[in-house]
Amino acid sequence: MKESINSLVPQDDAELAILLELFLCGGEGDTGYIVKRAMTRFPILQTQKELDRETPSGRGWWSGRFRFNFSNLGKRGEAINVKRGLWRITEEGMNRLKRSGYYQK
Repeated sequence: MKESINSLVPQDDAELAILLELFLCGGEGDTGYIVKRAMTRFPILQTQKELDRETPSGRGWWSGRFRFNFSNLGKRGEAINVKRGLWRITEEGMNRLKRSGYYQK
């Protein structure tokens, strides 16, 4: 069974959505902007109830879950943190995107 950030969004799908958005933004982008764009790829997250969901500290739950995936991508060398808040897709990330079928040249 796939590891997931929640039963609504498998982790693999969330990571691929992030990689795709990095690619579509010219290869790199601001973490917050990429997260917002990636979240739009999951219609289940577009309900007001899900968008308003917060952590006990008051932060956006889904935004935090998607942001967490950047570290996973970094650990696997699929994206690099260029500087605080700015990520870039790597060749490994592009290869994963191509294998997934999300990206067609």
